[in-house]
Amino acid sequence: MRLKNYLLTESFESKRLNYDLEDHKIRLFVKSYLKDSEKTWIDSIGDVLAVEATIDLDPKEKNIYLNRIDAFKKGKGYGRETIDFILSYLKRKGYKTARGYVEYLSIESANMLKKLNFKEVDGGEFGRYFEKRL
Repeated sequence: MRLKNYLLTESFESKRLNYDLEDHKIRLFVKSYLKDSEKTWIDSIGDVLAVEATIDLDPKEKNIYLNRIDAFKKGKGYGRETIDFILSYLKRKGYKTARGYVEYLSIESANMLKKLNFKEVDGGEFGRYFEKRL
């Protein structure tokens, strides 16, 4: 862990992924990389990015906003695992509520949030809002 110009960077690992976090106090950038045991022969050279996420933070109200989650390796559960890691990490930091917005056409994203126990709380013209208490 190191601190540089209001930037806290940390690294963590799970059974399948390595995580790099950049905490800018109001925005958290997360990258998860495949561990060697998860790589295929074609992935064998260098770091393989599985998921990249941007999370907006409201430190006063202790709310999390899932801004952008991009899974580059689909269908393996890496996106779900990364979101679960982020929520656990921020819960330990005192955050209370996570919120996400999903466009109506993104059925996979909505289903993933439901599997993570997010509840649909509102709908708009183009999408739905989900929320979870941590």
